[in-house]
Amino acid sequence: MVLFLILFLILFPILSGVITYFVSRKFEKAREILAIGLTVIEMIAMVVLIIIAPNSNQVLSIDKICGLGLSFSVNYFNLIYAFLSVFLWLMTIIFSKQYMLKYLHKGRYYLFYLITLSGVMGVFLSRDLMTTFIFFELMSFSSYPLIIHDEKDESKKAGKTYLSIAVASGMILLMGLFIIYKNLNTLDFYQIRELTRGNKLSTELFVGGILVLIGFGAKAGMYPLHIWLPKAHAVAPAPASALLSGI
Repeated sequence: MVLFLILFLILFPILSGVITYFVSRKFEKAREILAIGLTVIEMIAMVVLIIIAPNSNQVLSIDKICGLGLSFSVNYFNLIYAFLSVFLWLMTIIFSKQYMLKYLHKGRYYLFYLITLSGVMGVFLSRDLMTTFIFFELMSFSSYPLIIHDEKDESKKAGKTYLSIAVASGMILLMGLFIIYKNLNTLDFYQIRELTRGNKLSTELFVGGILVLIGFGAKAGMYPLHIWLPKAHAVAPAPASALLSGI
């Protein structure tokens, strides 16, 4: 049940976005209600997971994806952040109903809005750095259509800056992961902790860690790597901007 809920929480937002997009093309009035209702289902699943598995030792592993596969698990730490993410998505998607009245392409907005939630859930429920990286990339690229949503020149320029930083930081981050894996033969959070606890770390491993910090830092808008952030948040719809800032 725990493993099913983890998989459900990660994949259901993508399915929700696709359903909302295609339904909205024929039944425009049902679009917002459907998007809100599907996000409520995600919230219910999140609450159930918190109740039945606050610190489960079960690991969901999916092999043969990007070489190392994907792995997910839950503990008190990531459940808190996953719950906050779903809660904020639900609140902002309710707010979007009124805010997006003046915008076109609402179906596309909700599609990528919910795909971004899938990326966030994958990040917070991941058990290793490779899984975190893959879903952080999903989150980064699915956020791009939200930034350029109104398709104005200013938005496209901001989106170009955002996408450039996302790609460059992703490559730097991936290089850091390669170095860490070369030295430790694992990217699992718990195994990294055990292998490095009380041991003298090599210079090469420190370099890998710094590259990971730069990669994630640039994506998260960490100073002084935040040059994309003021431009992107100024042009993105307010609900999306709130999430990009808060999450």
